[in-house]
Amino acid sequence: MDSSSGGDANLSRDAQSDSGGTDAGDASQPVAASDSFVYVGGWGNGDYPFKTFAFSGATGALTPVNTSTAFGVQPSFIAANQAGTLLYLTNEDRSAPGITIATLDATSGIPTKLDKRSDPDGGGFVHAAISPDGKTLLAADYEKGRLVSFPITNDEKLGAAASTIQFGASANTHSSAFSPDGSYAWAPNKGLDVIGQLSVNKATSQVTKGANLSTAGDGPRMIAVASSGQFAYVMFENDSSVEAYSITNGLLKQIDREDTLPEDFEDENTGAHALLHPNQKFLYVSNRGADQIVVFTVESDGKITLLDRTPSGGKTPRGFAIDASGRWLIAANQNENNLVTFAIGNDGKLTQTGTPVTGVQQPTTVAIVTKR
Repeated sequence: MDSSSGGDANLSRDAQSDSGGTDAGDASQPVAASDSFVYVGGWGNGDYPFKTFAFSGATGALTPVNTSTAFGVQPSFIAANQAGTLLYLTNEDRSAPGITIATLDATSGIPTKLDKRSDPDGGGFVHAAISPDGKTLLAADYEKGRLVSFPITNDEKLGAAASTIQFGASANTHSSAFSPDGSYAWAPNKGLDVIGQLSVNKATSQVTKGANLSTAGDGPRMIAVASSGQFAYVMFENDSSVEAYSITNGLLKQIDREDTLPEDFEDENTGAHALLHPNQKFLYVSNRGADQIVVFTVESDGKITLLDRTPSGGKTPRGFAIDASGRWLIAANQNENNLVTFAIGNDGKLTQTGTPVTGVQQPTTVAIVTKR
């Protein structure tokens, strides 16, 4: 299967920068282009018109397949399991917060609601990450500054919460990611300018908080973890910077910090999503205001070098996803109500292809699941 955005879903073969999956050797090998299904969630009033598209791995064309309001209010992030059989959608709106689970038809790709794990005491989940063994889901509650762990049961539903981490007053927990072996996890916390460093009990799905790491950047938002388990990258919302970290025994150490905006940019901007390319050689981040996808080369020591900036094809690129082959990137421009497809060159640079898909209600997250 494939990736998600924060769209932010990245728990498939190509998106395992968030959850860990392939090792560094496998990640460097080319993957044949294949057809996929694309899923889009977002914001708005009432039950969201959740969209499914067929995606051509040969041409990058998106074809509408289905629209459904069965998945509740504001499914603003999508996490897909590695088998490509289920989606876990975060219902962000505080009126009906929780995680909605959908099964995927292998032929049509159309999702069907399986269950919902409601969270009546929560402020609304904004991000979900699935452990590499597929047995634990971490859900980030932005408004209440929590990180909640749920066991994934044998029937693919979510059990009762195994643990809840409270980061404290003024906390805004925005995302999380597992180490490739599933023993550790990290949770950027925008409100406190810290990254929670966590240990994971894989048998019980319980998470234990260690020491928070204070950040140099302002507003840590989204984290991507290298499939080697040696490095991690965090996009900062408030100052639009990126920090690179080395990882030793679950602890992060900053090794680099780079700005993402052009020097002459003076308007308002907030950083959004971050994803590593399947080959681990490139890091992609999005800026809302400058409305760009920014590409960095990942060096052998984990540091990053600015490679390119590409217009996102619309306003407010909140989420994007990369397909399993690493040949395509799809951006969700929230305030343009569109999806834009980019071809990814061998050099990591992006080229917009085709015509943007319009009329998509405030899209915030994209997941790409390879057709089975």
